Amino acid sequence: METKRHETLIAPCFREEEWKWDSSPRRPLSGGGWAFGMSADGGTIVFGAQNSDDSDDYDLYLADWKDKAIQKLTNFNDRWFSLADIDQEGKTIVFFYAGKKQQGIGTYIISRDGTGLKYLKSQTLPRIEFCEFSDDGRFVFYKDVYRIMRLRIGNAEETMILSESASDSFSETAPLDFPQFPSFWMPRIVSLDGRLMLIEGIPRGKAASEIYLCSYDSK
Repeated sequence: METKRHETLIAPCFREEEWKWDSSPRRPLSGGGWAFGMSADGGTIVFGAQNSDDSDDYDLYLADWKDKAIQKLTNFNDRWFSLADIDQEGKTIVFFYAGKKQQGIGTYIISRDGTGLKYLKSQTLPRIEFCEFSDDGRFVFYKDVYRIMRLRIGNAEETMILSESASDSFSETAPLDFPQFPSFWMPRIVSLDGRLMLIEGIPRGKAASEIYLCSYDSK
């Protein structure tokens, strides 16, 4: 017989005819343009939440399913966290920040204990517009106007994996008619090792987006 259950990680309390937050974190943001992600093993969640009564005072938090512990991850005290992801083991978090704190707009990585905050820099672009993170924690995928790029976190090696003239770098698992309009193609989901990728875009001669599964050598 199947057993289903749910557990509350963070919620307000109803007292004196209204809902009240007794402590931090409060009012978590769980999508719709806000940072939110889960490790591939399902053990750790990263999310944005309000630190205090100040409506602009936000940071990233981690929640652990095993011991139900919630810990504050960043100290930006600002609400402009948009995307976040975490590796399979919940050790490394990558996120995109659109505010003015720290080093400003761009992609950052940080360890789950809150140490090692680092701003990821591109050798060719003004900043890294984070799209996806491989679950093995090795690669960050991002988008230029006409290119899909990949950064190896360990040595900051930057590779162009798709452009208007480089679609033959892929070994497609379905017929591939792109890119007619490369600026409309976007990496959506990548595999554990970063070798397989779902890419969404508008193929040549068509008006609506389609999704392709592509393979790329990630060694």
